[in-house]
Amino acid sequence: MSSATYKVTIRTDQVNEEGKSAVRIRITKDRKTAYYHSGIFLKASKDARKSEWNPKATTEKKNWVSSRHYDSGPLNHRIKTILEGLQEIETKNPVFSSQEIRDTYGRPEERHRYGFIAFAEEWIKRKRNLGQYGSANTYHVQLGYFKRFWGDRPDDPSKLTPYTVSEFVYFLRTCDTRRGKGCGYDPKTINDAFAVYRSFFKNAILEGWALPVPNPFDVPPVEEKLKQLERPDVNQTLGLMHLEGLSPLQVHVRNLFLMQYFLHGARVSEAYTLKWENVNSTHIIFKPRKRAKEVKVIPRHDGIEWILAQYSRQGNYIFPFFAEKHEKAKGEELRQLMRNLNTLIANTLKAIAKKAGLPHLTSHMQRHTFADHAWELTKNIRQVQEMLGHSESRTTEVYMTKLGQLSQDDLSKTLYGGVQVNIRKTNVKDDAGNEASNDEKE
Repeated sequence: MSSATYKVTIRTDQVNEEGKSAVRIRITKDRKTAYYHSGIFLKASKDARKSEWNPKATTEKKNWVSSRHYDSGPLNHRIKTILEGLQEIETKNPVFSSQEIRDTYGRPEERHRYGFIAFAEEWIKRKRNLGQYGSANTYHVQLGYFKRFWGDRPDDPSKLTPYTVSEFVYFLRTCDTRRGKGCGYDPKTINDAFAVYRSFFKNAILEGWALPVPNPFDVPPVEEKLKQLERPDVNQTLGLMHLEGLSPLQVHVRNLFLMQYFLHGARVSEAYTLKWENVNSTHIIFKPRKRAKEVKVIPRHDGIEWILAQYSRQGNYIFPFFAEKHEKAKGEELRQLMRNLNTLIANTLKAIAKKAGLPHLTSHMQRHTFADHAWELTKNIRQVQEMLGHSESRTTEVYMTKLGQLSQDDLSKTLYGGVQVNIRKTNVKDDAGNEASNDEKE
């Protein structure tokens, strides 16, 4: 009976919804072949400059995942670990066939779907199915931080002890990132990721993917340095209406930014996919991308009228960014299209900010500006939350941290404004018998 041979391959004839192919390990023994699926998916392109898979990889160099992939080191280590595990099973069981070697090691694609990582991947898949590609991509990246730390350990939520989570925080603060070796991720990135992990774990318990235990990600946030808010205020935002010397593209992007603000802080994709059929004689009605079961109903006002007057009813869409030919795009094609549009809009806003004399301008800033202004007028966080379309008031509170403190200051002054005292100076003696000035209140 001959020994088995092992080769790391990639199945390019099938790709997942992200356009990536599965990395497999081919086990051949006595002319019979079995494949072990590693659970790793990579982009395999004929253009070596774009491919994450290295077709010239060797077992000796352990370089199956190209260095172009930001996580190539840990992924190559995972493949090496699987190879060693398969070979160890054969050494202990020399009579095993290729299929028995594979099955003894385990087939991840057939395991019962249970655990923190399994649920998180399922949640991300649901987001994509709802068309919430921005959230899905963000969650995918944030889950990648955890998977990079967790490695090949079993997907067992009970292993997430406070000590393990503290190790994870340390890993995030010191690991190699694209910004340089050993500098780690910034506190905001870590805190945002942990907020997502808390939500994943809570919902995993509710849906039976994890046992009902205390949420291990309920840890104090990493301390962040408070940054000076640079977003435009209401007057600066509305002042963009009178900005001159803009190119045609800059005019469209400026109008898009203002329409977002006028639509109660709409997201940029909600604005550039806005159709004329969403506009009736009195209101604009549309579905927010993150609240598929609800709609926003915004009354038409002078600001909206000013923008609509600049566009003719030609085609389905108000703004010339999204067209009828894009309506059939789905999955990775749609995500790439929206990424390209978002990049174009972001770069154009930088040029507009420079002309307007503003330090910074992004498509999301108007959302914060709207939240600021709505809070100042209503002092009702629930109402602001509904207008923004946040599912949780906690998210809205983050938007208004600075304004919340200012409001508390104003309330404190109002509460104690009626306290009136007359202050006169008296001389008292200290412990040494010397006279010291003291303020006496009546």
